[in-house]
Amino acid sequence: MSERTMAIFVLLIMGAVLALVGTLLVEQERKQEKLSQDMDEIEKRIEALGDLNQENEILLRMVRELKTENKELQEQVRDLERWIDQWDIEINEVTYYAPLDNAAIEGMCFSGCPNTTASGAQVEIGRTIAAGPSVPFGTLVLVEGHGVYEVQDRGGLIMTAD
Repeated sequence: MSERTMAIFVLLIMGAVLALVGTLLVEQERKQEKLSQDMDEIEKRIEALGDLNQENEILLRMVRELKTENKELQEQVRDLERWIDQWDIEINEVTYYAPLDNAAIEGMCFSGCPNTTASGAQVEIGRTIAAGPSVPFGTLVLVEGHGVYEVQDRGGLIMTAD
């Protein structure tokens, strides 16, 4: 083989090696770019996990607070149940009480002075109610949708559930 052929052959081999090195460098650069993108994505996910951990801590604190609140509410419910157990509950028909009404009829709506109740208390509008003799004076009665009234008077036509 001549020197010139040898030089051409070496140049061809060097060109092939340089082309291969160039291809490898381009491939290496592409892989580094992909690796950089992957690392950026991992960093974002780690930050998101950090944010989620913070949110998780906040939610856990809220759950603890709600559990405490729930315990307090359960205690209040038990207290209310004990309180309600002390009351006698009856369902009765309620009609109007109107001895001070101009249309009130003595003997039917009131006896004697319409301003004084059978208990001796003065009639208080929005407070005084009449009940049968089985309900003691001073008994508080909840009239649904209207409020709490006090038994201070009697009525001759009042029927009791007894």
